[in-house]
Amino acid sequence: RLAVRDARITVAVARGEGNLLLPWSNLPDRVVRSDSSAALLLQWLAALALEGGRPFVFLSLQELLGGFGQLLQDICMKRAAVTLIVRPHDRSHDDEVISSAGLAGFRQLPHLSVISPKDGVELGQALEWCATQDDPALVWLPQQAEPGFTWNTTSPFERGRIETLGTGNHATIIAWGPMVAAASLAAQCLAEYGIECTVVNCRFAQPLDREGISLATRNTLITIVLDDLDEEGGFSSWILDHLTRIGMARPVTVIAANPRTYPQDRHDSHQQCAMRIVEHCRWLAEPLASSSGVTVTPLAPVEAASEAEPGVWTSPVYLPAVPQHDEQGQVLAQQFSPFIDHWVRGYSETGERDLYLWRWCLHGLELTTLSCVAAELRRELCDTKLLAVMYGVMLDDVADQGGQEAFLEELTKIISGVQPLDVARFSDAQRDYARFTRQLWDAFEERLRSYPAYEEYESLLAYDHRQILNTMTYSCMVNRHLELLNVQEHDMVLPHNMQMMSFATMDLMCSPTFDRRELGALREVVWHAQSMGRIGNLVSTWQREIKDRDFTSGVFARAIREGDLSADELRSASAETIERAIRNGGHEAYFLRKWESHRRCIQASAGRIRSVDVAALLAGLQRLIYMELGSRGLK
Repeated sequence: RLAVRDARITVAVARGEGNLLLPWSNLPDRVVRSDSSAALLLQWLAALALEGGRPFVFLSLQELLGGFGQLLQDICMKRAAVTLIVRPHDRSHDDEVISSAGLAGFRQLPHLSVISPKDGVELGQALEWCATQDDPALVWLPQQAEPGFTWNTTSPFERGRIETLGTGNHATIIAWGPMVAAASLAAQCLAEYGIECTVVNCRFAQPLDREGISLATRNTLITIVLDDLDEEGGFSSWILDHLTRIGMARPVTVIAANPRTYPQDRHDSHQQCAMRIVEHCRWLAEPLASSSGVTVTPLAPVEAASEAEPGVWTSPVYLPAVPQHDEQGQVLAQQFSPFIDHWVRGYSETGERDLYLWRWCLHGLELTTLSCVAAELRRELCDTKLLAVMYGVMLDDVADQGGQEAFLEELTKIISGVQPLDVARFSDAQRDYARFTRQLWDAFEERLRSYPAYEEYESLLAYDHRQILNTMTYSCMVNRHLELLNVQEHDMVLPHNMQMMSFATMDLMCSPTFDRRELGALREVVWHAQSMGRIGNLVSTWQREIKDRDFTSGVFARAIREGDLSADELRSASAETIERAIRNGGHEAYFLRKWESHRRCIQASAGRIRSVDVAALLAGLQRLIYMELGSRGLK
């Protein structure tokens, strides 16, 4: 339609793209078919544009990368008004890496506008805008499928200007191209929970609307950046660079479709990504706690105390008035040191857990580190303990899977320094898993040895680690033989997987002023703290564990003891049936009451300890339970 009105417009295609010319059958004189290389085609189109033409060219990403030199010298440097329409990639890993690298390169080219439309309507706007420009442009096409979302209106298309789709003061979601559909779908879902979102459709990656993005993110509690690519270096990295430059202090999270599964249906991918956004933002719906009977209305159904309405958890009145989203905001705002960032990146290539878990754990470690630790060692010690958490997660994830006992046994040898591991009989993926676990442990031990009282507490720490390994063995046995489930062993064994006893021992390695005569009393306090930590973890994870077929949580043991479920029902009943039995049986409330009992025991022991501020530890544990309540479904 543009070419009918404007005689300057021509279209060119490289070989193999003939199907794109079907709409041009009535304008054969405006079509150029090229069997030459992309470099020669770009050189010819540049000359045509400099003579007053407005050529559009269809190219694959590989063809365009092959002519990158001509694109820079003949088109961008000379400001030739050529519009390049590019199909980025398939869904293979190699193509995605190429797409990420290609985008990063194109964005650096002078005078080139880089555009990606959110749908067909915006594609039409972009093409019409390109036809009026005196500079080159690159249109980064979305996938062929239209996004599963419809926008009522569309704003004027201006160079380097964002489009704002709805405004809200809770969250800002920034997207580009086809991912705007996922952003809008997530905002629609979050609105049902009272969470108001500003959705930013960037349209242009170059030039980036820095002012518009700054205004959109200025007053919201969290910013979510969506990326259509799973590799680093794409759209999200440019947004993060800008937010860093303006001193953005509030939490920022990058989300893409699950990198391990690529749905064939693009609509499924948008749905999947939208649900990940909802999971990351739903803590914003948690109301502020009040000092008298805090009421937390969760997004997912949870167990109800007997005196409360179904679906509402009423916390004990002693909990302090801590804003839920303040605690979660501090989790999301956690910044990793370069040392930890290296290990988090390494884990992402091997493990399945989300980045949120490591931020959550780091904040929890900061809250519960003992006051006696030397101030100059606190942050470094928290990083060391996070390595221990990673190691524990590596083992725990294997222990929770049925039929992995032999592999788990090899992994547990790492802690005793067995060299080498006998992993030749396992799969390539398992060998990589074992190799990374060994590297984690070696780095952890190296840091420990540098602490001033390491030798004094080395044997105690080894004992604590054996208790942790025992929980792994127990978890494996329980998931193989559900008839083993009982509350007593749960309460004796499973709290050790929180590692808080070992963390306290590490704290003492960094506490030259600690009075060793108080060691027994402190261990007793930390044992109760560890049990409180286990209960908090139980509250936030048991629903997810039903879907994972991991029944080591105490709520399942108590449900069997009280006759609400049987081992056979755990094996065969639907997730909905099991969850209903846990919720209606008051099993979560039972453990929350035990949390209060442990808290009182710590209070009663506080007077026996002078080297450690027990009140500060209790305050950290109270904040920890709020973190757990705000993290249902997030870790």
